[in-house]
Amino acid sequence: AHTLISAPADDVTIQPGAVVSKVVHRGEGLEVTVFGFDAGERLTGHQAARGAVVQVLSGRLRFTVDGDEFDLAAGSWLHMAPGAPHSLVAAEPTAMLLTLFGPELDRPRERPPPRAVAAADWLALPFRRTTPDMMFSARPVAALPWIVTVACLFMPAQ
Repeated sequence: AHTLISAPADDVTIQPGAVVSKVVHRGEGLEVTVFGFDAGERLTGHQAARGAVVQVLSGRLRFTVDGDEFDLAAGSWLHMAPGAPHSLVAAEPTAMLLTLFGPELDRPRERPPPRAVAAADWLALPFRRTTPDMMFSARPVAALPWIVTVACLFMPAQ
């Protein structure tokens, strides 16, 4: 069996003010993703649990890995060991190919165990994804059914 990706940069369209990505291959210990970065877009510091190879297809990236800074132009290729801290900024609109490798990729991902939910967590549900100015305007009205439900749970039986 084989996989051919003849023009990986064509799998993403660089969009103004955005980072876009598309997984183009997954299996046999590999995960290959094409990224498109508009100029100035970035990925903040993070680590990958597996080894990684970054290949710049077009454009230019300022790439930091293990505290070392690199200017990666089209055609550049960079290998990173598992756990290497890294970040990047696109100096211009850029297409990048990321290959993660290692046998862990073929195993099904395990879900984290369920956690107990406190009453305070349930009360907070209606307020998630709100801005501070919304907290005391329209959203509390939407929270009323939650507050009544929780209050009923704690009312003594008569």
